[in-house]
Amino acid sequence: MLSGISFAASDEHKKAAEELLLLTKVNEQMTQVLEGTKQAQIRQIQQMNLPVEAAPVVEQYFIDLTELLQTAMGWDTLKNEYIRVYTEAFSISELKEISKFYKSAAGRNYISKRVELNQGLMAVAEKQTVDLQPKVILLQQKLSSDLQKLK
Repeated sequence: MLSGISFAASDEHKKAAEELLLLTKVNEQMTQVLEGTKQAQIRQIQQMNLPVEAAPVVEQYFIDLTELLQTAMGWDTLKNEYIRVYTEAFSISELKEISKFYKSAAGRNYISKRVELNQGLMAVAEKQTVDLQPKVILLQQKLSSDLQKLK
């Protein structure tokens, strides 16, 4: 509950929220996130240098993982919760106005470039994290040293 007040959204309110979610392709984003999670698992397992005879076991793991991710995190599972969050955050008129923007040329352009934008933003954040890591390690070492002095 974003406002601290619980309410049951009307069908019109839910429909407006779902329209916005679909316009902004949240369902497709969720599929991409699930695929990204699966690809990360694939890379992790490839780094294990498993013997060839492990292939059937690994293949079954990925079948099970895909099913688990889709069941737990898929659009069909989370759609109603996403709609609830949106209906708690925005009024019907706000949802309609936001949808109006995403139906415009500028809104469609934003949606078409969002993945590319997010990748660029993530690259910036990852670089910053890598650059920051030595400083964090120094702070952790200082903390450890300072805590040792207290003993």
